[in-house]
Amino acid sequence: MCRYRTSLLVALTLLLGSASLAHPQGIAGSFEQLRLLVRAGETVTVRDRAGNDTRGRISSLSPERLLLESGSQSREFRETDVSTIRARRSDSLSNGALWGLGVGGGIGILGVVGACNGDESCGGWAALAGLLYGGLGAGIGVGVDAAIAPSATNSSTAACERL
Repeated sequence: MCRYRTSLLVALTLLLGSASLAHPQGIAGSFEQLRLLVRAGETVTVRDRAGNDTRGRISSLSPERLLLESGSQSREFRETDVSTIRARRSDSLSNGALWGLGVGGGIGILGVVGACNGDESCGGWAALAGLLYGGLGAGIGVGVDAAIAPSATNSSTAACERL
């Protein structure tokens, strides 16, 4: 019983100790920096200082101005006119699946190994539990990753983040 508790304590310490904080993927505080995050032809939503949103495709982006095509109209924004720029980003679901597979598989294997109390005949059960819990974890990881809507944001007055 003592060995089981020790194994469980080590597993929980490793699992919880390896978690890291989420950080923004990119920061832009100016049009010049924003050029690294978005390209001409991408669809963005621009919020001006008055709080009005304009959605359109970037026609051109320079350090001084942004030219946005919205329908049949073109609109020019200077950096001082813009409060926020938001662009949707696509994200592969594979990283969520891999994280879920690793965490779920690790929990399954450690659970069976801890419950076996050193019995060497439990290797097959540990592998089976790793596959089963790994599959469940991968499904959960894909679901969580799909629920997160990534986007890129620029704000000329505050720090900007790619979410």
